[in-house]
Order: sequence, then C-alpha cells, then structure tokens
Amino acid sequence: MFQETLIVGMVQAVGPLQYLPMDNGSCKRITVETVRNFRDNTGQQRREKIIWRVSAWDKWADWADKYVRTGMYLQVRGRLHADEITGGPVVRYDKNKAQYVSSFDLVARDIVPWGGTSLEIERLPIEGNEVEDA
Repeated sequence: MFQETLIVGMVQAVGPLQYLPMDNGSCKRITVETVRNFRDNTGQQRREKIIWRVSAWDKWADWADKYVRTGMYLQVRGRLHADEITGGPVVRYDKNKAQYVSSFDLVARDIVPWGGTSLEIERLPIEGNEVEDA
C-alpha cells in the first residue's frame, strides 16, 4: 500500500531547527496554509482554508532552516500522518486556547519553493531522504 499527499500553500510559521538526541538527525516544523476558493450550490463565494503542520527531517530540515521564510509559497510532497487512535487529523490539546484542536500533519519527502522569491534555491535530491516514523 502507498499514499502520498501534495500541497501548495503559503508558509504561515517556521519553527526552530531541532536536533534529536544522540545525533539521530534534525527536524524542522513548518506551518503551511492552503486555500480553495469556490462557489457553493447556491452561487455564494466560499473559501476553504486548511492548516498543515509539515515536518521536514534531516537534509530537508537543514534546507528549510536555510531557505524557508514566512510568506513564501511552497509545494510539499509527503506522507499524511494520521492520528493513531482515530485515523483522522491529529488531535492535540492547545494550552493557549484551553481546548482541543486538530490539524493535518504531513511528513515532507520533497519541498519546492514556488515563485515570488529572488533566491537561487538548489533543489535537494529525494534519494536517501526517506525517513522512518519518528
């Protein structure tokens, strides 16, 4: 069995680069928002926003730490990480909101910047970037 998810959206937040203990790699968390504008069956203009929590590991984490900034557009290809209990979006408790919130978590396998940047960005090869479940 195989599943892959592809999103294109705007970076809303970029977390710090985190190093795992005992030199087991690095991880970078990126929050990406995707938006779909459409008309519903009554003709009303609608907007659907989804927040994705993207986890970039090892080489992709280092690349993201160097190049990814809030406001830029990214194409992210990866594996959807489902909640282990429900099989749906990951549910966690938000202390600031004092309530449970859900999000779609994506483990990145490939990240490509989309226009709007003057940076000369080198795209990393996919080979060897597969990461086991952390």
